[in-house]
Amino acid sequence: MRKQIWMALGVAAVLLLPTWAPAAAAAEPPPASSIVWHNCAPPPLDIPDGGQKCGEIDVPLNYQDPRGTHIEVAVSRIAAANPTKRRGVLLVNPGGPGGSGLDLPRELSLLMDSAVLDAYDIVGFDPRGVGQSTPLTCGLTALQANQALPPLMQDHRFSATATFVHQVADQCAVDGGQIMPYMNTANTARDMDQIRRALGEPKISYLGYSYGTYLGMVYAMLFSQHTDRMVIDSNVDPDWTWREQFNQWGPAGAARFPDFARFAAANDATLHLGATPAAVTNKYYQLSNQLAAHPLMLPDGTILNDAFFCEVVFSSLYSDSSFPFLAMLWQELSQPVLPGGAAIQNTLGGLVGPRPLAGGPTPPLVPVDNPVASGLAVLCNDVAWPRNTAGLPDPAHNVASYELDLGLSMAAYPMFGALGRNIWPCAYWKSPPVEPSVQISGTGPRNILMIQNVRDPATAYSGAVEARQLLGHRASLVTVQQGGHGAAYLTLSQCASDAATRWLVNGLMPPPSGQTCPPPGLTASPHAALSSEAPTRGAVGPAATSARTTAIRLIQEVMRPRF
Repeated sequence: MRKQIWMALGVAAVLLLPTWAPAAAAAEPPPASSIVWHNCAPPPLDIPDGGQKCGEIDVPLNYQDPRGTHIEVAVSRIAAANPTKRRGVLLVNPGGPGGSGLDLPRELSLLMDSAVLDAYDIVGFDPRGVGQSTPLTCGLTALQANQALPPLMQDHRFSATATFVHQVADQCAVDGGQIMPYMNTANTARDMDQIRRALGEPKISYLGYSYGTYLGMVYAMLFSQHTDRMVIDSNVDPDWTWREQFNQWGPAGAARFPDFARFAAANDATLHLGATPAAVTNKYYQLSNQLAAHPLMLPDGTILNDAFFCEVVFSSLYSDSSFPFLAMLWQELSQPVLPGGAAIQNTLGGLVGPRPLAGGPTPPLVPVDNPVASGLAVLCNDVAWPRNTAGLPDPAHNVASYELDLGLSMAAYPMFGALGRNIWPCAYWKSPPVEPSVQISGTGPRNILMIQNVRDPATAYSGAVEARQLLGHRASLVTVQQGGHGAAYLTLSQCASDAATRWLVNGLMPPPSGQTCPPPGLTASPHAALSSEAPTRGAVGPAATSARTTAIRLIQEVMRPRF
């Protein structure tokens, strides 16, 4: 999934379905065959090849019928740099759901401490249904995909939005085929264990960001005996899957936005967006109202209206390195005569990367809507989303409850309340979950290191604290005093990266009471902000710095604007 601005969000309702018991154990699948490694597709942009190899394994579509239909999962690997120090395998996931991890070993090899690269084979994969792994589609056009995840308000009317997401759910039911019902986190975790078996490893270590934290927790519950050292960064609260997770975007975004407001105010002499944080905040609403009244049609077909502007601003809060580019966009939109649409489109590209275009470049045989389709499938299949007060199968009978809840969230959090609380295709999903959700608990060995920024807009810090309590003795939490989504190896916080390295390489975990990392600083210029977030690890010099900057950007694009 080289997805970007194409993703996730939450919904509201009145009737909450009961929490399920732990998932039933799947039948034992046939022995996994070994992986035949071959050359990967060329790396993106200026990322070095890194010696990465690729391969494929077959996995059961339905683990309750392990000898039935199989699908393919694409895997990649960079072998440990020092075979004499090799400890094992580090499986990595960048987030999502719907996120491709096939190039993640290349990217992380530019960012990680050399001691980690010496000790581990870095193994990436495209989760089932994603990218090169038997890709899923809902048959959505590029325009539909750009509006569906997170679902953006249509024509400023809730009724139009409900009609749109209902149509998306209908298309997913028709075009998703037999793969669709079995796209869930538990099955992806089972695929991870098939990768372990194919590699011939008794255990695997793991590094997961964002949604990858929940995936890691589920693996640690289903396969605790095969779990070695885990690092999970930017953590999902398992009790919030998935509606409440997105509901938290309103308060979490409100806590993070002042970081950008202070940055813009501190640079008002050059940016001219407001001399105080309050003035910068007012500028946000001014531009939003401007785009509500006069949306812009960009050359690539993107409609830059107030709803999309909200999503762009929110996703820009994932990283301090985006602040200068976000300021550039605001400057362009503030001019009496707007620059050409191509200029604004280029600035948007600097913020969120390319989005799916009809007829545009996509990986071979990967549908244009694949990141959205696969992301929605997991979010809607993991748990049954709320329906309506009457318990009727079609929530259209009572969409007013969703609309009321959305209105309350927008009143409480006017900046991002709509982004986190709108109605979702999951409210109209056709197939119920095929199995109960996996319950996360403290059962198992003490082997999970959690890392969390305090002002994370996408996975709220309070959710990480709750997840830490659920994991009990199994985990320790490293609290990083900074904003943004993603910490270890992705930001200036050497403290966070060192904590991950000490655990992965030396087995040294902070005490149960946890650890706190101090805040790094901000920079002003776009070039300085980007280069400052490229940790000084590995090779040095302009080319290496550029490659590290690109690697961080690509990983962050997978996260945006979901988690």
